[in-house]
Amino acid sequence: MRFPIDSTRLTFVVADAPQQARDFKTKQPKTTPEGAPVFVVSLLAMDGKDSAPVRVRLAGDPGLAQGQPVQVAGLVLNKSSGASDMSWWTADAVLPLAPAPSQGGPRSASTGKAPA
Repeated sequence: MRFPIDSTRLTFVVADAPQQARDFKTKQPKTTPEGAPVFVVSLLAMDGKDSAPVRVRLAGDPGLAQGQPVQVAGLVLNKSSGASDMSWWTADAVLPLAPAPSQGGPRSASTGKAPA
């Protein structure tokens, strides 16, 4: 069963760098039927009052970095029932809204600013 989610009122930030998904049984890198690699992107979804982590699967490397604000297109909560109920998130795309934040150089512990 697929439940499309209206993500237009949510704000998303990349929580962890995307990683290629692995098959649960074989531990081999997962691919789509067309052969594209499947990536998992850990996001923080926020609505202005609360936040929740969301791990989204999508085809192809989205090329995102931790802390980057993004827009999620085609967000779907997928559910299967049977011997064990499972749920997972998928998206058509996770698109950057701004460049990746720079890691910068060393920062002072007392001021939090880079040395001059």
